[in-house]
Amino acid sequence: PPLSMIAIDCEMCYTAEGLELTRASAVSEDGSVMYDKLVKPPRPITNYNTAHSGITAEQMREVTTTLEDVQRELLELIAAETILIGHSLENDLNRLKMMHANCVDTVALYPHKRGPPYRTKLAHLTERFLGRKIQEGSHDSVADARATMELALLKFVFGPGFGEPSNDGCSSVFEALTGVGRRCAVVDRAPALKRLASGVVTSVAVLTDLEAADRLAEEVAKPVRRAGESIGGGGGGGGG
Repeated sequence: PPLSMIAIDCEMCYTAEGLELTRASAVSEDGSVMYDKLVKPPRPITNYNTAHSGITAEQMREVTTTLEDVQRELLELIAAETILIGHSLENDLNRLKMMHANCVDTVALYPHKRGPPYRTKLAHLTERFLGRKIQEGSHDSVADARATMELALLKFVFGPGFGEPSNDGCSSVFEALTGVGRRCAVVDRAPALKRLASGVVTSVAVLTDLEAADRLAEEVAKPVRRAGESIGGGGGGGGG
């Protein structure tokens, strides 16, 4: 059945006609993969663009799915009311040769500080607001679609001011959560803590996954301190 919200991302390779679709991916609101297929272009591939597409000749050798197949299958997931989310979404829709009226583009949600026509890269937004890196070495359309969905959801939850260049007081998801009274803790190995954690979070360094699970459980069990409350004042758990 059609979804209420879906994020898409596509990968392209070069043919004699320029860039053409070779992979289409879509994820739901919770990040579940709803669609992910390699696509055979109507013309022979002249450059696999692997550094940016992640596509190789070996992957494409037995692919028979066509653009028309993808269009038909995606339309089973996307109704007129479905919110379609993407980053530079017009590029994906152009390669899919599809139109949709109900769109959310994270380029518009997170404008570049210098204004149009500049655009902030998805990898930069993901590292800044989600605390992880993507597109290292090559692109993965599923990972990109998930990041796009999560960035859109952050904006929906925290409002239009979140992530605005003029509102750098909320520079990460941790600071945004702290700003609404949630306690945040990051449990990871020391190198990751240096990259992810800021002064508003509790940093817990661990060496193993088992130790991480134990320490995370301890952090979640701690009481939340809100304004005007003592440490024992009660409240929900926090974790990261």
